[in-house]
Amino acid sequence: MKKKIMVCFVVVCLHLLIGVHADGINVSVNGNTLDFDVAPVVEEGRTLVPLRAIFEELGAEISWDGETKTIKALKDKKSIELQIGSYNAKQNGEDVVLEVPAKIINGRTMVPIRFVSEAMDCVVGWDGVSRTVAIRTANVLNRNLNSKMILNKEDGPYIISENFKFEKEGILEIGEGVEIYLAKEVFVIQGLIKAEGTQEAPIVFKSHGSGNKEIYLVNDDSTFESCVINSNIKLDKANGTIIKNSVVDSIQLANSNYVTIIGNTVKSDKYGIELYSSDHISIKDNNITGRERGITLKVCENVVITNNVISDGDYGIYSNANFNSKIIGNDITNAKKYGLMIFKSSIGNEYYYNNFVDNYMNVRAELGANEINLFDNYWGATKTELIEKKIMDSRDDQALTKVNYVPFLETPHLRE
Repeated sequence: MKKKIMVCFVVVCLHLLIGVHADGINVSVNGNTLDFDVAPVVEEGRTLVPLRAIFEELGAEISWDGETKTIKALKDKKSIELQIGSYNAKQNGEDVVLEVPAKIINGRTMVPIRFVSEAMDCVVGWDGVSRTVAIRTANVLNRNLNSKMILNKEDGPYIISENFKFEKEGILEIGEGVEIYLAKEVFVIQGLIKAEGTQEAPIVFKSHGSGNKEIYLVNDDSTFESCVINSNIKLDKANGTIIKNSVVDSIQLANSNYVTIIGNTVKSDKYGIELYSSDHISIKDNNITGRERGITLKVCENVVITNNVISDGDYGIYSNANFNSKIIGNDITNAKKYGLMIFKSSIGNEYYYNNFVDNYMNVRAELGANEINLFDNYWGATKTELIEKKIMDSRDDQALTKVNYVPFLETPHLRE
């Protein structure tokens, strides 16, 4: 598969002073360090580099219109066009808006690395020790599969520019240490994916270009193990899928059964793990932080939530029409609203051995039923009057359900 090369902006440049020369920063292409007669500069937190030196190394054709002060670059049918001082540019003939415009410094045309990189479908990394922006060749994947495809580290990194649709026999296997850059806003996988890294060499999914990306999986029995996923994973009718020992922004399940989510670090501004119309789900040993909800259950049944650490959201666990589930042995802390919100007809569930500590309120129950039992939990206190202050039930509002919390644990439950 043919490889393409591009230049990309790295976030480390945010640490540099705005509007000054980026002294000491090197740029390499496939390990070859480039020499510049004009040093890279930083404008508004974005790095600009001499255009001609980089594209000559890449083998791109460059043209200059002195009358309009417009630069054009072409390589492998990828084109960019930008005008000195203008935020408006073209990428493959389509209008785009730059974060910082090109400019002329000491007689050299300086262009933003981010824009050049996105246009040429290549990737970069940052070596903090040598202070080097390392531009690397990337494989671009944009085709359907009817057989097995194996992605290995030696042939990477990879850019996925289109959705994958597999035939019945189509399998995408991703080996340890592979880097995958997602160019699509939503990367749809209609097939079987086995992304199995290791803790020493995880598989890394990154966004390519601007905007948040999402992995949308529509297939049974896929695996994401020991991955670092800088995006949301959404499963729809993906029975038997395993997400294990990974770092991920958020996980959403819809219409999926027998899914295992275990040992992950989930960090999200919105939802950590969200389930909708799903059955027989295991959520265990995860560390979940976020702004809104740690774990959300909507119209679910037979969900086991155990030994998770859930902190720093508005809600720890939000249960809405959840049936016959077990919420056992979780640490729920620092919820800004409620550690546990039980809403509507969430019946037949078990809640015990959970530790509720430092939440604004520990529980709110709006079931329509008269009573609900939350025995053998630790409430961050041992006096009933202190416990009751953080439970919103019929004692505070007659429209709410009574929460029976006695007997309760006098010391925190030790997770397994």
